[in-house]
Amino acid sequence: MKKLSASKSSSAAKAAKPTSLLALQKALLHLIAKNGYASIRVQHILEQADVARSTFYEHVRSKDALLASCLISPLRVLVKANHSDQANPELRPLLAHFWQNKHLMREMLSGISRRKLTQQLAELHQQKLRSDLRLSATATSDATLNLLTQSIAEMQMCCLGDWLLGRHPCPLDTLAQAIESLSHHAYVAATHVLRKNSLD
Repeated sequence: MKKLSASKSSSAAKAAKPTSLLALQKALLHLIAKNGYASIRVQHILEQADVARSTFYEHVRSKDALLASCLISPLRVLVKANHSDQANPELRPLLAHFWQNKHLMREMLSGISRRKLTQQLAELHQQKLRSDLRLSATATSDATLNLLTQSIAEMQMCCLGDWLLGRHPCPLDTLAQAIESLSHHAYVAATHVLRKNSLD
């Protein structure tokens, strides 16, 4: 009976993990919308989520890592915009979701949180380029690769941020087409540069 009880407890603990991560993510997003990102401390997140500190560190190493976990799926959609200058079926619903939550997104795409998310997006672009071009692990420190992927990420974040802030108002589909076209051509240019460098 003890073994059975222990097994049930273990299963319950495993089931609780995604729930506690979701609670942490929701707490962080609530605090960002309320106070902005820079002023938030881990303790604030714990109190808002009603989660123990040990549980926090089971999931993530830092507040920045928790922020990245909140937007990893949307960021991957932006990376997919590089694949082609044709319509990406995931992009328009994502932009609509951003617009519906524009107050929160405006906070996330400004200040230090924007820099953190842009860096995360650049790393995802870098992973994609490494995979597509079969670049060696030593390319991780390649300044050219870092510069190219950072530039693509900055361009995408600029389009999103300016649209959400109302600096360049336009229909959602116009924004989606701009992101798809700019991202695709920037990615093609990046692959050309990296291939050329590998031959030199």
